[in-house]
Amino acid sequence: MLNSTIRKARTDLADMKWLFFFLGLVALLAIATVIDPGVSIPATGAEQFLEAIPAVPEA
Repeated sequence: MLNSTIRKARTDLADMKWLFFFLGLVALLAIATVIDPGVSIPATGAEQFLEAIPAVPEA
């Protein structure tokens, strides 16, 4: 009983390793952005596409 509990806990930690890895990367990016605001995520293609569409004049 205890052995299976320990084995499951070890498996869960191994699965969560990637979650913590990506959360760490996001945290580092956030810290870098606060320290140097020039560091930011570049605009995605969708945002660039929407910016290229001219505004529709109101009738």
